[in-house]
Amino acid sequence: MATNAWASAPARRLTGGALRQSLTMAYRGLLKVRRTPEQLIDVTL
Repeated sequence: MATNAWASAPARRLTGGALRQSLTMAYRGLLKVRRTPEQLIDVTL
């Protein structure tokens, strides 16, 4: 009988601190792209 590894793994929850840090990093990335839009072109090509 095969077992599913995902079924036995506990569900992870984002804490307020982790969510805040993720949003901060996303915001900083957007600011960086606004200053140097050439980087966005490099990533998309």
